[in-house]
Amino acid sequence: TGSIPSSLGNLNNLLYLYLLLNQLTGSIPSSLGNLNNLLYLYLHYNQLKGPIPRELGNLSNLERLYLNSNELMGRIPPELANLTNLADGGLDLRGNHLFTKDESLRTFLNSKQTWSDWESYQTPPFAIVTPMLMLQLPD
Repeated sequence: TGSIPSSLGNLNNLLYLYLLLNQLTGSIPSSLGNLNNLLYLYLHYNQLKGPIPRELGNLSNLERLYLNSNELMGRIPPELANLTNLADGGLDLRGNHLFTKDESLRTFLNSKQTWSDWESYQTPPFAIVTPMLMLQLPD
């Protein structure tokens, strides 16, 4: 439990970061974008919130990025299109609250997504409940 320490971004020689299933909370530190040698980043099945940091697009050697089943929210940073070394099936963004309007980014992400397209498995970030007002009019 707890949050991901930003100091992990100082581990320059790190190749694999497996933090799945740890009930982690908070946001993904942008400092993880400093891990230039990283091949695998597994952060799935936690309770991470907030946007995906654009700095993750700096991870040019990354082969696997699993962020599924968290509470990540917002626009997917276009910098993720820089992750050209992702393996086919090496990306999982399902089970979050993410979107993009960038058609080329959408195509790239779908080409790397494991199982099926990532958009079909996004959940709404919140439910908007509007109170109903009921009026009874006289006959």
